Amino acid sequence: MFGLSFTHLLVLLVLALIFIGPEQLPEVARTIGRLLNEFKRSTSVLAEDMKAATREENIRKMSAEIEAHKSAQLVENQKTKPDDQSAVVAKEAHEPNKG
Repeated sequence: MFGLSFTHLLVLLVLALIFIGPEQLPEVARTIGRLLNEFKRSTSVLAEDMKAATREENIRKMSAEIEAHKSAQLVENQKTKPDDQSAVVAKEAHEPNKG
């Protein structure tokens, strides 16, 4: 806890007892406890917000990558497949008229 050993905490407690006094020490300890608890709550809310923002950013990036991949596949498919119209014209040019 904050890099303090037991002896450091004991010295701090004795100093607090001397300067604050035994009557006000429990109230000060409660106030410090409340402040630390509020700090923990605030930091956990901030951490959750950061995680949510990171998650949303990752989803956006993945969506963009998927769209780029789909576009690349579409272009590749158009290069490898002849147009249906040109295939029909080429087929009719090679076959004699039946009729």
